Amino acid sequence: MKKKSDSSTILLEVAWEVCNQVGGIYTVIRSKVPSITEKWGENYCLVGPYLTGRMPAEFEPNENLQEDDFGKAVQKLRDQGIEAHYGYWLVTGKPKVVLINPFSVYYKLGEIKYDIWDNHKIPIGDYDELLNQVVAFGFVLGQYFEAVTQVKAAETRVLGHFHEWMTGLAVPEIRKKNLDCSLVF
Repeated sequence: MKKKSDSSTILLEVAWEVCNQVGGIYTVIRSKVPSITEKWGENYCLVGPYLTGRMPAEFEPNENLQEDDFGKAVQKLRDQGIEAHYGYWLVTGKPKVVLINPFSVYYKLGEIKYDIWDNHKIPIGDYDELLNQVVAFGFVLGQYFEAVTQVKAAETRVLGHFHEWMTGLAVPEIRKKNLDCSLVF
């Protein structure tokens, strides 16, 4: 595989299982990372939820947030009070990774659910903890995509690849906001 020559596109690959081994998506992503990082290089970043009280053992933080658009967007989230971490996934290929804490916005979960219903007619119940985490992550994920589109250079294209239903809730809001990015689900 040749290294990607078009440096004007960045790829954000989003999955619930980034640095979070739960099932098969983790294995799929981890196994393809070496070839993706070889092709996309510095223009590739994985995004997933930060779900524990400590950093995953496979994560190496990078606090130099001004070095690229991924880090600059993390800083924008932090400025909004959203806990977000930027660094590297310590697997073969050592890809860049952003982990965002969905619990950072739990205090506004009711408002987020109302907006999802009001804007997209998607009803969401109140009593499923995993679903609450998914809803909160969809919100912070949408905020991250908005931040990336704000900090990127005008000629840079953003491509978002969403893996499973647990990340897909951000898609309708990204579309509603008409963010300058292409999405694959």
